[in-house]
Amino acid sequence: MIALLYLACIAVWLVLAIYLSKWSVRLLKLKWGHTPVRVLFFVVFLVLPVADEIIGRRQFNQLCEREAVVWLSPDWKEVKKATRKSLPQEEVNGTIFRVSKTVVEYSDSITGKTFLRTYHFSTHGGFLLDSLGLGLDTAARFCHPKSSDDVLQQVNISQLMN
Repeated sequence: MIALLYLACIAVWLVLAIYLSKWSVRLLKLKWGHTPVRVLFFVVFLVLPVADEIIGRRQFNQLCEREAVVWLSPDWKEVKKATRKSLPQEEVNGTIFRVSKTVVEYSDSITGKTFLRTYHFSTHGGFLLDSLGLGLDTAARFCHPKSSDDVLQQVNISQLMN
């Protein structure tokens, strides 16, 4: 069933690419060379969703490599009891598609000072899927700091939370 739905979406996009290429050539009001220009527009419109997804995925992976990190305070060994606080999700600026950042903080229950912070990112797909509402408002990809499990185990966060 999903394969049929997928094929139907491809067919709809193919028809839409044909229509948009015809419309674009008419809009330009060319005196000659209709066919090559129309073929060029058709190829561009046909490849656009795939290119959008590839560029978005690449940009998301670069963001994750650069900013999905764990911050650990130098005085973390002094913490006896911890509390967890998830900050509100916020949008990341500087990307061509919507990316959300979530920060999770662990603070010392006695002093209230934050000793551990992790940064997580999620995306809803490429610019086209998200702006057309086809992302279905669920995050398609997540990115967590690579070393977060090791750090949480080193700090023994489960014992500090009890």
